[in-house]
Amino acid sequence: CLLKRFVGDEDLALSPSWQPPRPASTGRKVAVIGAGAAGLAAAFHLSLLGHACTIFDDHDAPGGTLRTAVPADRLPRDVLDREIALIRQLGVEFCLTSPVGSSIPAGRLEMDFDAIILAVGALDSELHKARILALLGHLGVPCPEGRISVDPDTLQTGKPGIFAAGSMLRPMQMAVRAVAQGKLAALS
Repeated sequence: CLLKRFVGDEDLALSPSWQPPRPASTGRKVAVIGAGAAGLAAAFHLSLLGHACTIFDDHDAPGGTLRTAVPADRLPRDVLDREIALIRQLGVEFCLTSPVGSSIPAGRLEMDFDAIILAVGALDSELHKARILALLGHLGVPCPEGRISVDPDTLQTGKPGIFAAGSMLRPMQMAVRAVAQGKLAALS
């Protein structure tokens, strides 16, 4: 882990203004709900595919548990902020302090976007779980017995055009797994 961190830190230090090449716009728009590891990864890869992407999150700063639960000595906040800045430079729009379902109607997202990726984090409190289950209901995503199921190859939910990734599917202890699911949802 320290070797990976060293390489990542050196890359940011040696090429702070580097930006990956971005293809021409496809004209498609994707909403990502949640600005944690899975949501940020999804937005990054969607941008690299030429899709416009908007991330909606309840909090006032992106990063999810990377910002709130990982100690700063393991993940310095300036490193996290520089990685997020790269995503912003790709043209990803951030709508922070914007809870979908209360301040932003879920139906509006379906009308305004071609696809939706749900990356809302772990359903670790009853209040959060109730909000997410209500959101899934508004979106018409099947949720038997309080659990969401997805196609394991695409992460598409039971409703076409709506995907799910990250800890909402199963609690994860490693951000790299959430990032991998965010990438898979974006590619799908």
